[in-house]
This record gives sequence, C-alpha cells and structure tokens, in this order.
Amino acid sequence: MTGATHESILNVDDDTAGRYARSRVLQHAGFAVSEAATGEGAWDIIRRDPPHLVVLDVRLPDVSGLEICRRIKQHYPSVFVLQISASFVTRGDRVRGLDAGADAYLVAPVESEELVASVRALMRLRRAEEQLRQLNEGLEERVALRTRELADANARLLVEIEDRERVEAQLRQAQKIEALGQLTGGIAHDFNNLLTVILGGLEMAGDHVSDPRAQRMLANAAQAGHQAARLTAQLLSFARRQHFVRRKLSMSGMLRRLEGFLQQTIGPLHRVELALAEPDWFVLTDRSQIEALILNLIINSRDAMAGGGLIRVAVASVAADAPRPVAVKGDLVVLTVSDHGTGMTEEVKAKAFDPFFTTKRVGRGTGLGLSMVHGVARQSGGDVTIDTCLGEGTTIGVYLPRVEVSAEEAAQADELEPTQSGESNPPLRILLVDDNAAVLEYSASVLAADGHTLTTCTDGMQALAAVDAGTTYDLALVDYAMPGMTGQELARQLRQRHPQRAVLVMTGFAEDAILDQLAREHVVLKKPYSLMEIRAAITAALSRR
Repeated sequence: MTGATHESILNVDDDTAGRYARSRVLQHAGFAVSEAATGEGAWDIIRRDPPHLVVLDVRLPDVSGLEICRRIKQHYPSVFVLQISASFVTRGDRVRGLDAGADAYLVAPVESEELVASVRALMRLRRAEEQLRQLNEGLEERVALRTRELADANARLLVEIEDRERVEAQLRQAQKIEALGQLTGGIAHDFNNLLTVILGGLEMAGDHVSDPRAQRMLANAAQAGHQAARLTAQLLSFARRQHFVRRKLSMSGMLRRLEGFLQQTIGPLHRVELALAEPDWFVLTDRSQIEALILNLIINSRDAMAGGGLIRVAVASVAADAPRPVAVKGDLVVLTVSDHGTGMTEEVKAKAFDPFFTTKRVGRGTGLGLSMVHGVARQSGGDVTIDTCLGEGTTIGVYLPRVEVSAEEAAQADELEPTQSGESNPPLRILLVDDNAAVLEYSASVLAADGHTLTTCTDGMQALAAVDAGTTYDLALVDYAMPGMTGQELARQLRQRHPQRAVLVMTGFAEDAILDQLAREHVVLKKPYSLMEIRAAITAALSRR
C-alpha cells in the first residue's frame, strides 16, 4: 500500500463486486474511500461530508449518474467527478457525461493502474485548482486590504489638503489684515496730528466767539471732528496699535453695568437678554476697548433686525482641554452676541473683518465695527469667530484668555478709573518738542494761553542741544513719533540729565508693546487732545516726578 493521503473518494456503483474491487484498488493507492450503491445514497453522503472526488457509475438503479453529476457540479463545484460506464455505452453517452460536468470519463472494464493514474491526475488538478483558488482569495484579500489602505490614505490626504487650505486661507487673511493694519495705522497717525490742530483750533475759536450762530457752527464742526477721532481710534484698534491699558476685568460684571445703556442704545424695538456665567470669569484687557467691542456687536445685531427682535448676549467659560473653534490655547472666556437677523453669505463672511467693508446703506455704517472687534480681540490675546446663516441670523464669538484673580482684585474689578479734573496748572516752564509744525504751533498757543512759558523745538537733537545750552524747564512735552530720535529716546535722555523734572509724551500712533513700556515710565497723552485733557496729563506728569 502506498503512503496514505488525506484525500477522500466516494465510490458509487450498484454492482457490489465491481464497487468492492475499485475501492480496494483506491485504498491500496492510499486514498480514503467510502461507498454508495445508489444515486440518492451517494447524494446523502455528499451533502453530509463532500469528498474530494466521486468515482461515479453512469447507470444506477434509482437516479442516473448523469443527474447526480449535475447536482454535484451545481452545489459542490469543487468536488471532482470521474464517470465510469460499461463498454456498450455510445459516444453520445460519453459526451453527455462530460457535458453534465464530469471531469474525466473511463469505460469499463478499467485496469487498476489506469484507474489509479486517472484519480491521481484528477487529484493533482484538484490540488492545483485549490491552490489557485487560495491564491486568488489571498490576492483578493491583499487587493481589498491595499484598496482600503489607499482609500484611508486618500481620506487622510483630503483631510490634510483641507487643513492646509484652511491654514493657508487663515494665513492669507492674517497677512491681509496685517498689511491693512500697517496702512491704516500709518494713516491714523497722520490723521490724529491733523485732528489735534483742527479740534484744538475749533476749541480755541469757540472761546473767542460770542455770536450764537457761529458758536453752533463751531460746535457742529467740533462734533464732526470728534466723530473723525473715534473713527481713527477704530482704525488703530483694527491695526492693533491702539494703546491698551490692560487690567483684569469681569466680563459678566461689565455687561451687568452696561445693560441699561445697551438697551437705550438699541431702542424699544429690540431687547437685550443677558446669559452670564456664574461664577464671574476674568480677562486681561482694556476696559474702554472691550466696552466699544460690545457696543459694536450690539449695534450690528440691531441693524441686522430692522423690524426688531431679541439680541442674546452670553458669557461662558471654555476649559483648557475642551474643543474650541480658535487656535487660542488655555482656559478661555467666550462672549457671544446672537441675533435672528439677515445673516451673511459666505462671500460677506469672508470679508467681514476687512476695514471699510459694509453691507449697510450709505450713512448707516463705516465698515470698521467688526474690524475693530477683531483688532481688540487679537490685541487681548484672543480671537473672533462668525457663525452665520443667510436669512436665519448670526452669532459672533469673542474668545479671550481667562485669568485668575485674587479676592481683592475681584472686588476692585468693576471700579471705574478716577478721572482727572482738568483744572489749570500753575505757570510752568515747558520744553515742547514736535516735528509737526502745525501741532507745535497749536500746542504752544494752548499752553501759552494757559499761562506757561514755552521753549519749542522740532526734533530731539535740537531739544537736547537747548537743554545742554542751559535752557531750564519744569516739564518736557515731547511727541513720540519723530525722525532721527523718537520721543521715547528723548524722554530717557532728558531723564538722565534731569531726573527730577517731569516728562509727558504725546502720540497719535505707536506700537502697543512700546507704549506699554512707555506708560510705565511716563504719562502718555493721546492725540487729538483737548485743553482739559492736556491739563489733566500735565497734572499727572507732575505728580510722577
């Protein structure tokens, strides 16, 4: 007996002797053989435990071998069939057997060697087909796996592309805002110098005019000048060059204090509803700037609901590990102002923070409101989001870093800064330095009219030369932005020469970081300024000597 295999054969023949003889030959060749004498008996065995190969006699007493072959190939196509028929069958019988699905056909009587050789050939073919099938299945699995990997890689690539496009869009927006900020900041500086002269001249003219009609005209001109000054302040806020006096503030406390004023501002057709966080959360920002930010958002919501409606103002906290729609990290305080107004298109939303961009009709808006909001938020270390749907409304979210406060700081957070009285000072010797001739002349006129003695210079080197030559002064009033030597450097030089004498720095524009440092050393007077403001600034500078 040759080596046994794991391959099984079902031997089907109604002739007992012939069936037994074939089984013995196949068993001796190493195959596991089972037997059946009828077609239905064979079919029952196949359904219970399909063999690898069926040696099938064509003529069976109950069901034709051809029918059994068809069933096998229909339900168990991997089972091979070797049909055997008597020698008296016709060529047509053999053709029908092969057409029924038989894999080979032998005519009895079959020699043992031929039977075993045929079975082994079919078994090799079966093994080859099985290996091919396994290879195909493995290939299909690898293709499916690779397809999934490629799909996952494509999905990741799409996400990366979207992230990159979003970051690039944010970068382009930031670069655009920075460029516009530099432009508007420079314009604002020159504009403040002009407004200093214009508003100062109107104020001085008003003191010398008694005609009521002329006084009204001067008052109207001054009002327009102050509106221009507010626009300039908004430009500086957008450019993030407006000087920030940072202090710890309760956002909820500020809104409680402003609630009545905000309601009066928007009128009876609209209503402000506050939803404030408990406990109070604190931010580090400039009070006047954040109040202007809130007012701008409220006015925008009011204008978006011409027929009236509810404006919801909410304050909440965002924990450091919580998701947020901005890149600002850490614990945050979020102020949201929501309306059910006209909403924005995507095109309008993309331009919302651009200075001078507005969808309001002429005379209703300057296009600086959201620009100012964005500038103040960024200057406070935060960011702004817009969630809007055309025809349904808009929610503006202002995200600011949250700061911790002591009990004493919390108690003092909502106290308003004391205001200066603006009363005139005793006569002083003042060293006045400004490179703008018109501002220099106006300031000299105002100070001289207030009883002070003036020494005027047009730049820092000239001022130092005058001091080194023996010019005495009680207070130096210097402009910050001058060619050659800045007001900050001049102030330091004067401090080194005469540390006990007061220095007051005036400016229409400067980087906030520089002004923060400057304000720690000197009193800062912002242009344009009134007589009351310059008096108050002089008093503050004298008190810091």
